[in-house]
Amino acid sequence: NSNDKAISVGVNSEVEIFKSEFENNNIGIAVKDASRTIIKNSIIKDNKVQIAAYAKNWQYGKGGNVDIINSTISSKQNNFTTESEPGEENSKLNKDLVQNSQIKVFNTKIDGVVNIKGKNFFKEN
Repeated sequence: NSNDKAISVGVNSEVEIFKSEFENNNIGIAVKDASRTIIKNSIIKDNKVQIAAYAKNWQYGKGGNVDIINSTISSKQNNFTTESEPGEENSKLNKDLVQNSQIKVFNTKIDGVVNIKGKNFFKEN
């Protein structure tokens, strides 16, 4: 129930999230600036943006990468972005950054409409 991010991973970090629940946040999980996050056996539910992967700081040269494995994602509108920081889409800084982030979803059920902003969103069963 955060008005911001439930978890924010950034600055060239590697994080594994296991058996966790993220519900009713502005952003469920944000991964940025050359960080990598693996989410396993978790529930991501009713966040305004379920997962956001993006570049925020030019010094790291790339955005974030997220792998979601054996989890459940649900909302009427499942919003994902690999394009820019949510809410900052029109800032000049975001337009100048290389937004090459990825979200990969494996063996994960997604209930509800899927809305993807940006490229590099992959879903496999």
